[in-house]
Amino acid sequence: MAIKQIDAKIDKIIQLSPTVKHLIIDLKDNIEMKAGQFVNLSFEENGENYKRPYSIASSPLFNKETGKIELCVKLVENGIFTPKLWNKKEGDLVHIMGPLGIFNLEKSNPEKKLVFIGTGTGIAPLRAMIKEELEKQANLEKAENIENEAIINNREIMLIFGVRHENEILYKDEFEALEKSNPNFKYLEIVSRANEKWVGRTGHVQDNFESIDPLNSEIYMCGLPQMIEGAKKKLLEMGIQETDIHNEIYK
Repeated sequence: MAIKQIDAKIDKIIQLSPTVKHLIIDLKDNIEMKAGQFVNLSFEENGENYKRPYSIASSPLFNKETGKIELCVKLVENGIFTPKLWNKKEGDLVHIMGPLGIFNLEKSNPEKKLVFIGTGTGIAPLRAMIKEELEKQANLEKAENIENEAIINNREIMLIFGVRHENEILYKDEFEALEKSNPNFKYLEIVSRANEKWVGRTGHVQDNFESIDPLNSEIYMCGLPQMIEGAKKKLLEMGIQETDIHNEIYK
């Protein structure tokens, strides 16, 4: 897989929450990527070069059809990089290097249920994987004589997504719409520091694993180290094999 160096442009900026932006980056190019991978985003300012890795939040098909990728970026107020990126506007130029990384579904077992567990902007690579898998299922519905079509078409997908506060839930409308339109997709959102008006699930993500089938599930997780550690411990206690647990740690 070729790693490309691309002079790109910020095509669109969407505010997802008070501290998170969704960036659509126009590469004007197709990259040979796998859902779950990341790119290095960089730019120059006042003679200094700033660079940071970001998981691609969009599927390979989106890039193939548009020549663009999507990123999910959280503001770190006292950080070196994101406050400068936060000041960027639509049309500003950036540099992209990638794709990079080995966190993907390439070796996933099509006979097992897919469970995605994420917190915060760790949702980005999971969103790409979910979109890719649902796109494959939609294409198989139109195809004929596909080997294992029945298995893959009926593959169940679950997303367990946790945030601290209600206003930090990212892509809420999108995932709820996907759940309504795809019978194989289930979406659970959890708020750990909910206010009294919240009527959904509460606690940490690992407190909400009762819907996971421990005998027939493959797990893909992305988030901060503490979440990954706590969730993995719980999953192993449930009887899920360590070889079926895959993760990407955000630091």
